[in-house]
Amino acid sequence: MSDVVLRTDSSLDSMNRASQPERPVIVVVGMHRSGTSLCSNVLGMMGVDMADEPTPGPGNELGHFERWDIVGLQDEALALFDRTYYSPTHDFPLPPAWWADFRLRPIRARLKERLQEILGRGGLVGFKDPRTTRLMPIWTQIFGELRLRPRFVVCLRNPAHVAISLQTRDGLELETGELRALDYIVDALRHTRGRDRCFIHYEDWTSDPLLNARKLLDFVDPPIHLEQRDFEIAISSIVRPEANRSGVSGTKPRQPLVRSFYSLVEQFAAAGGHDSGLDADIEKFTHSYIAFRQLLGPFETQFKQAAAARGELERALGEARNLLHAERESTGHQLAESEHRVAELAAALQEAQAECARQAEQHAAVSQGLAETSQALEAERSASAQLGQTLSAAQAAAEQALAERERRISELAAALQEAQAECARQAEQHAAVSQGFAETSQALDAERLAYAQLGETLNATQASAEQALTERERRIAELAVALQEAQAECARQVEQNAAVSQLLHETTQALEAERAAQIVPGTEVSLEPDLSVSEGAAAPYAAQAAQVDQAYLVAVQPEPQQADSGEAAPPEASAAAE
Repeated sequence: MSDVVLRTDSSLDSMNRASQPERPVIVVVGMHRSGTSLCSNVLGMMGVDMADEPTPGPGNELGHFERWDIVGLQDEALALFDRTYYSPTHDFPLPPAWWADFRLRPIRARLKERLQEILGRGGLVGFKDPRTTRLMPIWTQIFGELRLRPRFVVCLRNPAHVAISLQTRDGLELETGELRALDYIVDALRHTRGRDRCFIHYEDWTSDPLLNARKLLDFVDPPIHLEQRDFEIAISSIVRPEANRSGVSGTKPRQPLVRSFYSLVEQFAAAGGHDSGLDADIEKFTHSYIAFRQLLGPFETQFKQAAAARGELERALGEARNLLHAERESTGHQLAESEHRVAELAAALQEAQAECARQAEQHAAVSQGLAETSQALEAERSASAQLGQTLSAAQAAAEQALAERERRISELAAALQEAQAECARQAEQHAAVSQGFAETSQALDAERLAYAQLGETLNATQASAEQALTERERRIAELAVALQEAQAECARQVEQNAAVSQLLHETTQALEAERAAQIVPGTEVSLEPDLSVSEGAAAPYAAQAAQVDQAYLVAVQPEPQQADSGEAAPPEASAAAE
């Protein structure tokens, strides 16, 4: 198989020589961090049109000296196969016959059009982009269609130093960096084999920069020819001592395969690329390495599946995080609403306590009124005791009425004591409710740490508090009704006392008038009810008044005349006695 490939390459070389392109173009290839930007800068100083604008960036303070539109198009081409530089699958080989993929046609057409625009400026032109190293087959087609003769500047650097630089800039593992450098070196050598090429070692820029500069000068034959002194000054301004950013010199690659192959490449480059034996060894290694790389296809499939699963897991994790964040926000809103409700309940409790205090004041006022009523009753008892023996029956009746009133007052006092006891019990319930609210607040503080248990505990606490408040309000309404009834009863008793007092007073006046009539003989005394008490006011005491009248008639009955007087009682007195 190798013989067939060699004969094919030889046939291609013969065809290329038969149709020799007329115009050269400089193409800088090689691994990232291998000095491709530095070579492009030096070539630009020599008069080669290598870049549109040198854009500085991290790790390349002087600029990358690239054509960014070409870089962008080549990134698009690599993206079609998921092989962009920062893609996890960048180090897998490109698919077989990738250059024939129909999706590449518009990108290749735009690359060709862009290169034609650059060539239209005239002079010696070129471009630099490490991505060209992997996409060389489509450039070979473009060079053939435009009848161009590419001249390749192959930038080489110790893979160990490349890996260290990539780890510093991108955080790439050292072993991965060495393998990536090996891939680019193999592609650069196999795609430029049999063509005009110049090998430039990155390490020589720090040890002997003029050596590399003269190599480039002799290789490209630039249009600008500088004096020796000017040339050296220009090179010293471009090449700086800190160019070797790896900070390590003499370090060898860790991987034995990488180390042995790069040693072979160094020998081949030192021979100017003209050692046929080394070239055959490199070609043999390249064929074996490419064949081995094709075996990585199944691993790439598994890697993509694992990456997809990881992406799905990360997406699910992100959704879970968003859901948890939403739950936390919802719980926070619920806690805020619960705290607001607790605050409202606390305010309602304070209002209820204030209402209880007002009711207590009203109870105190009622007690004061009852005390004053008792004092008034005591005064009436003293006045009644002074009526004398003649009014004992009336006094007994009045005392009976007073006893009934006192019994009623006792019942009212007992009811008042029960109301006060009920108020005290309500106060205890208020205290219990307050304690419950305090415990609820503590429970809320604890539930903020364990928000999953918030719902049931808060609902139970709120239901208990609302039930207690409802019961308290119902009891307060009952007490208010009882208080109103007690006040009405007190008012009625006061009216009855006033009526009794008035009746007793009028009765006393009548008795006094009767006595006066008895003392003066011949005076007629009318026992007709001429009191100025209205029938409506005296109705509650009609029975008592009748008893008093009967007692009075007995008391004023005249005694029989002495036998020796010989005089009969006046007819008016007899009539009065009857």
